[in-house]
Amino acid sequence: MINLLKLFLNPALLASDYLTFWGGGGKDGGGGGDVVQAPPFKPWAVTTPVGGTSVADETVTATLTPELQNFYNMYLQGAQGAMPSQEALAFGQDVGMAGQNMARQAAAMSVPDLTTNYIQQQQAYLAPGRAQEEARLADTLFKTGRTGAAVGMGQGYVNPEQYALLQAREQQNAQLSMDAQARAAALQNAQLQQGVSLFGLGEQIKTAPYQTSANILGYGTGLAGLLNPNIAYGMQAGQAAQQTALQNAQAINQANMQSQSNSKGLLGGLASAGAQLGSAYISGGGSLFGGGSIGATGSPSGYFGNGAMIV
Repeated sequence: MINLLKLFLNPALLASDYLTFWGGGGKDGGGGGDVVQAPPFKPWAVTTPVGGTSVADETVTATLTPELQNFYNMYLQGAQGAMPSQEALAFGQDVGMAGQNMARQAAAMSVPDLTTNYIQQQQAYLAPGRAQEEARLADTLFKTGRTGAAVGMGQGYVNPEQYALLQAREQQNAQLSMDAQARAAALQNAQLQQGVSLFGLGEQIKTAPYQTSANILGYGTGLAGLLNPNIAYGMQAGQAAQQTALQNAQAINQANMQSQSNSKGLLGGLASAGAQLGSAYISGGGSLFGGGSIGATGSPSGYFGNGAMIV
């Protein structure tokens, strides 16, 4: 009875014993037991017709099916085999250098010099035919008795037939000059384009094998990419599982917090009642139920009015 009275007279003791009785003072320091933690995130292993994934510790491993893995290996070997040889690279270098030299020569050409050379060449080609024309005209004039016949033409006298022949040749020479200029420019441009084309061909010889190798390798990496959805599915499943576990943990923690709040409310009521009971005992002069006194030992007497003592 004495211990019960001390408990009511001392609310701190009441709170301490109450918390101990109800399992208070957990690791979280808030009473009501430990806080439930959600498990860490972990992706799931997923298997599809193209392969599967496995999870070990913090590592996710994706593996193709044996059939697709064989194709993947063949694509890798094909990509390596398509790489250019040293001979092919050297040949492409030679072709490119030939194109560069041709282009440089074309750029260094002089269109006026080409025009003059072309006119001279054409004049040389036409000279025999023109000599025959002059001979035939002279023979005709002699036979017809018109060798001496002439008319005034500018600074002198020219036979009409001879004048017509010379005029036709001048027109032919003018047209030849125009054609020579156009031909010279076309010749320079054609050689320049041919040189650039050869240079591009040399570069293609050197780089085309790399492009072929990259295309073949792309087929292999495309097969490996078929497993990306597996990883995504595993991540989604892991997130869903973690979300469910988190919601469960939150529900348990909320229940614990509510229980803790209810317990604290009950504790406050008991402490208040104990304080009031102690105050009544003191104000009553130590007579709680009908008079008595507290001896030297601190033990009350006369609790029930008949002098009985509970020690």
